[in-house]
Amino acid sequence: LTILLVGLLIFGLLCCCVCVPVCCSPRTMSMLRRNAPERREAQRMEHLDDQIESLRKIHALEEMLRDKSVVKDEWGIKHRVKTKEQQALVRALEDEMKTHHRLEALASANQREREARTEMRRLRKAAHLERLHRMREAYLAKTIAIDGVA
Repeated sequence: LTILLVGLLIFGLLCCCVCVPVCCSPRTMSMLRRNAPERREAQRMEHLDDQIESLRKIHALEEMLRDKSVVKDEWGIKHRVKTKEQQALVRALEDEMKTHHRLEALASANQREREARTEMRRLRKAAHLERLHRMREAYLAKTIAIDGVA
């Protein structure tokens, strides 16, 4: 009996002194508020800032590409030339465009998911109504055959 009592005492002290403070710590409470409105708003703002920064980079790269593609020769005639520097700018522009499209897809993912869910609900409802209609027709045919009214 005393061994059981001592075991319960140790277990209780362990829970009160170790488990409860860990569960009530600010870090744990912060983890529980992962989907809090202020965090979601901060994430949205971060995505928007990333998109704006990506657009700025794209515009800067397009300007640089436009400036580097035209070269004047010694008589003042403008020529479009393709240099290694211009090709590197084109690759950088393509990479930045891919990044921008990925950021846009990430930002509109929730909307696409909502649209997909509503479409799925609409299809399920239509299928359910179709099954219900077929069941009622089958039931009506059986009841008419049983009653002999037909």
